[in-house]
Amino acid sequence: MFLCFMGIAVANNIDEAYGFTIFTKNGKVRIIPLADNAVRIRAYNTDAPQLDELIYTENFKLPKWKTDVNATFTKVKLKGMSVEYNKWTDQLVFYDGKGQKILEEVAYTGRELTT
Repeated sequence: MFLCFMGIAVANNIDEAYGFTIFTKNGKVRIIPLADNAVRIRAYNTDAPQLDELIYTENFKLPKWKTDVNATFTKVKLKGMSVEYNKWTDQLVFYDGKGQKILEEVAYTGRELTT
């Protein structure tokens, strides 16, 4: 039964031209690459308040990015950083371009970040 659930979680990821949507235990998380070293994280949860949006006033080229999905994690990789979603802990972890961890969510507490 557990392996079947993990298969469904992997199949429900949505890879789109302007971002990657992950279906989490508490809703959806959308990772939107903005530059080689910047992403926007959007959490969609019925209990979460909507926060202000970022506004860009200049044209910019969308960065190239790749995804890596397996039974344990989903990773969105850019040239200067990557974001990993751990399916077991429902946790986002942010890495710099060299693969060093720079920021992570506190496991099992929701969308709270720590260094």
